[in-house]
Amino acid sequence: MNIDINISKNLTQYQVENNAVSLVGYIEKKNIINSFLGDQLNNKKFFELLKEEIKGFFSIVIKKDDQLYAAVDHIRSYPLFFGKDENNFY
Repeated sequence: MNIDINISKNLTQYQVENNAVSLVGYIEKKNIINSFLGDQLNNKKFFELLKEEIKGFFSIVIKKDDQLYAAVDHIRSYPLFFGKDENNFY
């Protein structure tokens, strides 16, 4: 399946090892994201920290291995929209 990530506003993109991050807005404690990408955190712990510790106004899409993770801040400052068409995920 092809995955096309397109965030058009003030996009920050970076990679940690073979994993990619696309971020719009401002996020505190980026080190938590880098720890997750570097396999120092498992999925459960990462999502607990995402909910409790990461503050800011953001939309984030993380491509790690063969998984795609997407999150927004508590008030959805930058909403995310997605869709699937045959073998493509947008």
